[in-house]
Amino acid sequence: MLTGVDYDEIRDRFRFQGNVTGRSARPIVELLGELGYDCESKSKTLKKAKALKKLTADALVYMKIIGPDGCERGGHWTVWDKNECVLRDPDGLGPARRRILKNYRLVTKRDGQKS
Repeated sequence: MLTGVDYDEIRDRFRFQGNVTGRSARPIVELLGELGYDCESKSKTLKKAKALKKLTADALVYMKIIGPDGCERGGHWTVWDKNECVLRDPDGLGPARRRILKNYRLVTKRDGQKS
């Protein structure tokens, strides 16, 4: 979503097994590095979702997923699109699941331009 490279191509090109966006940011950070992007090495806590609008660049955002029964169903990394002010979820979860945003890492193109 940040790089413009198709999700299936990313999975094939980098030989990901299963889902690309899991709990660990490490594979995504490494992937972004291979594609010419820098990602902050440590996550910052996100206290309120509306704080995303104040970010100075695109970001990886970790969210927990809460099922209709109120139980946690895991979590994964999504993308904050700074230009469009929208959170992009590669899993495209429907409205039946609630999300709790936990933390983020800013992402920039290696040439110094914002992604």
